[in-house]
Amino acid sequence: MLLGDTASDLLAKVGQPSARTPVKDYHTMWSYVGRNYSFEVSDGGDVISLLIYGYEGTSGEQPLDQGDQDGGNDAGAVSP
Repeated sequence: MLLGDTASDLLAKVGQPSARTPVKDYHTMWSYVGRNYSFEVSDGGDVISLLIYGYEGTSGEQPLDQGDQDGGNDAGAVSP
């Protein structure tokens, strides 16, 4: 999915959401039970945000926003 894709694109690629929740500024949050992502769709039908949450599988199993532990400046980088 890319920002700017249409709601039709989203449905074709990801399927029907488990819930569609209205949020501020005339947008709707599309969420999916059992998945680690959700999308915000404008009332015009464009995907305007993507939220990916969880950190299973990342280095040290820590949230990406914790930064690295060696003091480097590559905060949030995932080790191979």
